[in-house]
Amino acid sequence: MADKYNIPYLQSKAAEVVESELRAKVRSDAFPQIVQSIFEEAPPHDGELLQEAAVVCRSTIVPLMQKKAFKQLLLHVPELGLKVMGLIASEEGKQ
Repeated sequence: MADKYNIPYLQSKAAEVVESELRAKVRSDAFPQIVQSIFEEAPPHDGELLQEAAVVCRSTIVPLMQKKAFKQLLLHVPELGLKVMGLIASEEGKQ
């Protein structure tokens, strides 16, 4: 509903729920598919959901990169890879 009506407060709450659920599922075999669904289904004006997914991927990148399914996800959803790399670059810039 938050995306349908473009209500920032609800979008923010939805992003918090997504982040929490993703963190709980990061070791699950379903994780790459969940992230792919977010990138394919999130409305264009809701960058917050995409950003939360990228933040979770960045914070757990080491175990994720050991999974073939996650590497395939990066090939199929280049926007995710760009967002994760942007997060890494911004971390490097702060050091």
